[in-house]
Amino acid sequence: MHALHRNRLSAPQYSISISNTSHRFCVVAHARTASSKDSSNKGSSSSSSSSSSSSSSSKGSSSRGSRTFRKKDVSKAPQQLNASQRKTARQPAAAPAPAAPAAAADELACVHFGSCPGCTLQQQLHDPPIVSRAQQFFSSRGFEGFTTVPGPVHGWRCRAKLAVRGSAAAPQLGLFQTGSHDLVPIPECRAHHPRINQAAQLVQQLAAALRLSPYIEPSSSSSSSSSGSRSSSSSSSRRGGYLRYIQATALPSRPGGRAEDDLQAQVQLVLVWAAPGASHPSVAEAKRFAAALWQQAGPQQQQGAAAAQASQMMQLRARAEAAAAARGSSSSSSSSSSSSSASPKQQGRKLIASGKGNQTTATAAAAVTEKVPLLHSVWINFQAEEGSNRILGDSWLLLHGQRWGWQDFGGVPVAVAPGSFIQANAGAMQRCLAAITAATPPGSSMVELYAGCGVIGLALAAQGAASKVVCIEVNPDSAAAFDASQAALARSKPEAAAAVNHHVASAADAASLQRLLVGSDAQVMVVDPPRKGLDPQLLQLLTNSSSSSSSKSSSSSGRSSSKSSSSSGRSSSSDPLPRLRRLIYLSCGFQALMGDTDALLAAGWRLSSCQAFFFFPGTDSIETLAVFDR
Repeated sequence: MHALHRNRLSAPQYSISISNTSHRFCVVAHARTASSKDSSNKGSSSSSSSSSSSSSSSKGSSSRGSRTFRKKDVSKAPQQLNASQRKTARQPAAAPAPAAPAAAADELACVHFGSCPGCTLQQQLHDPPIVSRAQQFFSSRGFEGFTTVPGPVHGWRCRAKLAVRGSAAAPQLGLFQTGSHDLVPIPECRAHHPRINQAAQLVQQLAAALRLSPYIEPSSSSSSSSSGSRSSSSSSSRRGGYLRYIQATALPSRPGGRAEDDLQAQVQLVLVWAAPGASHPSVAEAKRFAAALWQQAGPQQQQGAAAAQASQMMQLRARAEAAAAARGSSSSSSSSSSSSSASPKQQGRKLIASGKGNQTTATAAAAVTEKVPLLHSVWINFQAEEGSNRILGDSWLLLHGQRWGWQDFGGVPVAVAPGSFIQANAGAMQRCLAAITAATPPGSSMVELYAGCGVIGLALAAQGAASKVVCIEVNPDSAAAFDASQAALARSKPEAAAAVNHHVASAADAASLQRLLVGSDAQVMVVDPPRKGLDPQLLQLLTNSSSSSSSKSSSSSGRSSSKSSSSSGRSSSSDPLPRLRRLIYLSCGFQALMGDTDALLAAGWRLSSCQAFFFFPGTDSIETLAVFDR
């Protein structure tokens, strides 16, 4: 198991201070050791103490002064830092992490369990109650081969959406309690990739230092606010700030990498802003905050003397501890002779992968590896609907960094945009992709519905499992990500890239679906629907097509009769897929899968294989991969 899941390498503890130099604010991050669990758990103590030095100068500001310093232009802070100040405004070296609770391979051992609604199971995460329910269901339908595929239970989440609430002095990031908008801070979430926790901590502490007011729910606003309004209020009339949520996506730090295996993954950060668009007056504040974030944790051209000295001391310490750990294990390992001659970086990586040594040693070993900036990019998403539970809006603005992140899925470099769908559990998706590839007859013509940005179709084409792929997805934002991924694949495998096409259409649009499916001439269909299951139009097409195919097969006698029925099937609106023989169904909603399975079985499909993946360990849910044949 990778060290990302064995060792809880917590984020460096950021202590943000604001210094006044020639009437310019310099935002500086200092590394500090986490002295207690409460300081990181509460999230407000460190923010309050670190910002106390600026509280006196910010008192007496206007009603929006909690976000604007009197006589000091925060907007110029990132641009006006002099050379010496820029050298010190760097990411801190990783501090030793607090001791993590001891956990078995399938135990959560999270300090937030019980208060956080994200996880409902603490133990036996590879055997949640739904597994027994699934076994009973498939057994009752005559299928006894249901299996499960376990995976890591810590550090698996590579995309997270966190609400931002609280006050300007003590903002908090976390999840809402079930059925409410009461926020539960989760700074030490064990499901998150460690770099996501680090990015969330940076947002929290820098927002506190700059007195950036979080969003306030409409129900908490003054009674004079119009109830039921779903449009953005003007900055002069609304109460509270504009930062509603963040979305953080972990991306590999190197080309061809995988974030789930990368301890130094970079974060594609989205600030969800309660404004209708880029022209809103409040967006200037969002841009100032994004610039400060980027200055703190974005790519830097040079490293300041103080940060370099701290990094050097950390590396010396890590080398000593890594070498000691390597010597300590040499007597019990036949390969120790090679490890003793390895470089300090190699020894550090081996120590991380082995899971040996105490938490301090593991953290120090991580520091031996090359330092990578935390942030990959910073975006704004505009979501101005008040009273809405919708997290993301439709409008995006890239402020810093690169447009695309790149993640390897099944051997294909996939372009990751903040608005395109990807599985949060990238590692589980890799295992699922391998199973889908194994279930696809080599050289098949296939169609993929609910395709997102075409991850499955591109991977199958790249590995030779599919000779022709038609991807169909309703979200128009997915098209640009698909085009970028296809172009990247074309550089190494031009024939595979040319075999895949992407169309924006809905599986609920019967006319468009008929047209695209007839043109696909598919032998294999892959579906990855939302929790509600297959759209009724698609399910009807599959069940009618199966019944039509079965009746034609039984009534045809001889080669000419078979040809006639096939020909009529191609032109018939009831059977646009006469060659379709296999349906590969990836389900995230087991309740819907049960209904769809019964409908397919009744129409003549038979269940050939079925296995479950744990895309959300810690919850009573499974991602089910069912293969149907006819």
